[in-house]
Amino acid sequence: MKKVEREARDKRVLSLLELVGLEGYADRRVTQLSGGEQQRVALARALAPSPRLLLLDEPLSALDRALREQLAVDLARLLREAATTALVVTHDHDEAFTLADRVAIMSRGRIVQVGPPAEVWSSPVDVETAKFLGCTKFVPGSFVGLDVERVGLRATALRVDSDGLIECTVVERVHRRDHVRLLVDIDGEEYEAVGPMTEIGDRVRLEIDLDGVARIG
Repeated sequence: MKKVEREARDKRVLSLLELVGLEGYADRRVTQLSGGEQQRVALARALAPSPRLLLLDEPLSALDRALREQLAVDLARLLREAATTALVVTHDHDEAFTLADRVAIMSRGRIVQVGPPAEVWSSPVDVETAKFLGCTKFVPGSFVGLDVERVGLRATALRVDSDGLIECTVVERVHRRDHVRLLVDIDGEEYEAVGPMTEIGDRVRLEIDLDGVARIG
């Protein structure tokens, strides 16, 4: 469409295939590729004309979890190497925070917070945004030793540690892909925690992981 000469076009194609990790795939049909490889081809096609701005709408949503996580890392690298600005729309928190240099949170058609990923993750603008970013429990800042009015706790905020200062009772346990998620009772209140295999009814100690804590406001 851009009237590029064949030699330059072929060189660009090979360069893009190498960029997306598909060097040597030039003679294959798209139908011969896996889902992840097809996504890489789609990205290469989008990058081919060297766009100033690339719009990606849920680019990895059709893939399984493990492949989506890997391609999110690859996509972040590719966009930086191609020096292409991209606007990525996604409902997946991990995907957004892996890809973005700046994150915008939208609610009811309005942008409610914009900032660097680390800032948005650690300091959501309000409770609704904190819930969207994975906080399931809200407590006074003194609960985690912070001098703020209120904080939100994600499932990873409390971890089992024999030297921890918080005592609790295990109420329920759920196996996840790479850890055990616990429901624990602390002074009559239930909280989520992460830890090793334990029995329901066990008394355990917890430590606070500040990476799982969000300061509200």
